[in-house]
Amino acid sequence: MSEDNFFLNILNLDRNYRKKYLEKLNRHIEKEKWSMLPQTVNAMYQFFQNDILIPAGILRPPFFYSNDNLPISLNYGSIGSVIGHEITHAFDSTGRKFDKNGMIVKEWWSGESVKEFNQRAICFQEQYSQYRPNEKGAINGGQTLAENIADNGGLLVALMAFESI
Repeated sequence: MSEDNFFLNILNLDRNYRKKYLEKLNRHIEKEKWSMLPQTVNAMYQFFQNDILIPAGILRPPFFYSNDNLPISLNYGSIGSVIGHEITHAFDSTGRKFDKNGMIVKEWWSGESVKEFNQRAICFQEQYSQYRPNEKGAINGGQTLAENIADNGGLLVALMAFESI
């Protein structure tokens, strides 16, 4: 650390963080170590641990309602789709490269599953690449592929869960 070079300090901190993160590859991670504070309003699928982290902070409106006077569909549509989104990350373009123990594997899907996934991924990529949210241009469907798959999967899982009650 340098007392007179803030920018260099930030670069060094970032490099050290990334180094520690990369050291976790193909290693057992202690599940007790939290990667997000409890008050955080977010959720996350952790590839290396094959688990979902849902901090207490997201279990409040507008993501979760405990009011009995409100329709239960609000929770399925909000926190349900968030949880479904995170579950879907286990099977998206990145998550499919990890096994049940969070280890990187060459391939664990059948050839038919890989073929079907790739065809659907191309469809997602082409569809999202056509969206033009503003005058600056289109979305890069390749860059947003994993999130687009997770968003759609999360909504579908939430709807299916709601329809099953």
